[in-house]
Formats: sequence, C-alpha cells, structure tokens
Amino acid sequence: MGLIHIYCGDGKGKTTASMGLAVRAAGAGMRVHIVQLLKGSKTAELESLALIPNIRVTRPDRNYGFTFSMTDEDKAAITKCHNALLEEALREMKNDEIDMLVIDEFCAGYNCGLVDKALADEIILHKPETVSYTHLRAHETRRHL
Repeated sequence: MGLIHIYCGDGKGKTTASMGLAVRAAGAGMRVHIVQLLKGSKTAELESLALIPNIRVTRPDRNYGFTFSMTDEDKAAITKCHNALLEEALREMKNDEIDMLVIDEFCAGYNCGLVDKALADEIILHKPETVSYTHLRAHETRRHL
C-alpha cells in the first residue's frame, strides 16, 4: 500500500530526505517521478538523479526567481507550468505508470497560489492505493493526515 510522506520544518534536510527515499525506491525497482515546483535553476541533486534508472525529474521551464520578486506575468507563467507538471503526474498515477511521486516545494506553491488548488487537492485526496506520495513543506507545524 502506498503511503504519504510529509517532510516539514525550518532549515535544511527536507529535499535531501525525499531524494534519499526516491533513490531507495528506484533501487528496489520502483518507477519514481519527482516534480520540483519553484525550482528552475540548476540544483545539486539533478546530476546524480539523472544517472539513476527509474527516476524522472520534471520542473519549471526556467528560473522565475523568488516568489516575492515575481511579476504578475511571472506568477501566471509559473502557475501554468506547475499545473502542467501536476496534471502529468496525476495522469501517470491514474494510468499506473509510476510507483512513487515526490513533489518538492508543494506547499510553497500551494500556499502562494502558484498551483491550481483543485488539481493539487485531487492529487492528495485521490491518490491510488499503490502509489507512494511525498511532498515537502516548510514553516508549518507537523500534523497527521
């Protein structure tokens, strides 16, 4: 049965923990899709993940900068990009094409209004039983789902 994992808190370690889980899952033969929201520039994990079969990373088409410095046009463009990434992940889950979904910066995108909330809710609330789902959140209190 697939589980929902939430990595939250201030500081470092959330992305690292989820990437470790993804690497372990891929090593066990699971098909892993990592969606990175709000990250369009090069990050350290990309080179290593590209070498691992069964792991695919999708992310925004460019670096839009920090949310506080985005123009309204940037926010509209990154929201459109995020929604396309999440729609693809949802389709893959429904078609049994992936075993694990990692959504990096999910709550930041959600809380800043940079994703379609109905789409995001559908991914969380209607997750197939066989898919493990990981999302990361910072600056929130840990709570049980």
